[in-house]
Order: sequence, then C-alpha cells, then structure tokens
Amino acid sequence: MEIVRKPHSKDVKARRWGPLWGVAFLGTALAGILLSLSIWQEDGWAVLSAMSLSCLSSLVGLGNKGKLSLPKRKAQNIITPPGDVVIRYPKGSFLVVQCSEDVARELYFAPENIDYLVSHSWKYRLISLVGTFLLMIGVVSLGNASTYLQIGFAGSYMILNAAYWVVAALPSKVHWDMSCFEVREQCFEHDTKEK
Repeated sequence: MEIVRKPHSKDVKARRWGPLWGVAFLGTALAGILLSLSIWQEDGWAVLSAMSLSCLSSLVGLGNKGKLSLPKRKAQNIITPPGDVVIRYPKGSFLVVQCSEDVARELYFAPENIDYLVSHSWKYRLISLVGTFLLMIGVVSLGNASTYLQIGFAGSYMILNAAYWVVAALPSKVHWDMSCFEVREQCFEHDTKEK
C-alpha cells in the first residue's frame, strides 16, 4: 500500500463523534437521572453523592485532557530518501508500505507524545488531591443514602463500566480521525503469459 499525507491537512486527532463521545454522553445522562431521582426522593445524601461524583469525573477528564502529537522532522528543507516500510507478520506474510520519510516517522518510527492540558506536576497533584476528596465525599454520602438509590448508583456505574470496556475493545480506527492521510492500495502485476 501507499500512504500519502494530504496537503494542508490537520494532524491526527480523536474522532469528535466517536465511541468515547457516546460513553461520555451516557455518563452525563446517567448522572442527570441519578441527580433527578435523588432530588425527587428528597435524599440529600444521594444528591451530595451525585454532585461530588459527577464533579470528580469532570475533574479527572480535565486532568487527563491532551492532544496527540506525532513527531515531525525539524529541518523541512532537506531531501530525504523514501521512507518505505516493510512489516513482517508472525505467519510469514509481509506488508510493504510506500511512503515518504516524514510519514514513516509519524506513523511507524518515532514515538508519539501527548501534550496534556495540565502539564505541571504540582497542578496534577492538586487535581488528584481534590479528586480524592470528592471521591471520599461521594462514597461516604452514598453509604448514607437510601437503599433504592444505592442500587440505582450501583446499576448506573456497572452499565458505565461495561460501556467503557466495550469501547476499549473496539479497533483504534473507530477512535482516531486519520483523514489527513490517504491510503492507496497497491497490487503486483502478474505475468500470465506462458514462456
């Protein structure tokens, strides 16, 4: 196959409307339902638990928000040889990828990096401290909530956990927007004439 970077294209990024978006929407909907049920049942402990656990998940998302950064060559005006890559699979088959050195560097050789929104370690530790505090408030409050709401919380978190496991098992192509690369299938011509 041949892989070419499209001119003036953006970088590789997570799909905006991918499966993780669906799980985030499910989590938001479940949190809204639990908060509404807690208010309807007039259970202050369950309300406090729903609010603190929802803030916790938002805070964890903020602390882990980042942008994928694929490595690029610093000197752009240098002529380089083709970056063709040969991948050998365990059963003995091969895949030949025809690409430039820049594409080979981005996709195969240089390690990727994630540029996190929270880059300083002290800020991340502070977020972890506040998150731990919110988790303790949420768990203690839920322990004092009514039995029916505890069952509702348990069921919601089991559904959400199962959804995250399913999404994690999906292939990476459904998570990432790779539209900046064009993949062209190549084939070999066979000489069918008898000699």
